[in-house]
Amino acid sequence: MDEGLSAVDPERILRLRYEDLIAEPAARLREIGAFSGLPVNADWDRRVARLSFPDRNDAWRVSLDPAALATITGIQASGLEEHGYV
Repeated sequence: MDEGLSAVDPERILRLRYEDLIAEPAARLREIGAFSGLPVNADWDRRVARLSFPDRNDAWRVSLDPAALATITGIQASGLEEHGYV
């Protein structure tokens, strides 16, 4: 992904982690709106502020058997480390 994005003007890239969206949905959605050039809208802001999302970031880790988890983690190790997941 980084290789493909290297051809894009950095001003046109917004990096958003799923975990950040779940942790602070209103703030991240405002950030997306601003990045997209959308005007500030107080009604939209109020509605977004009421949103909440369940944090299921680690649900897959507890639902998999240890061998499957070890296999996935091994295959994805470099990406997981690069993005701060392990």
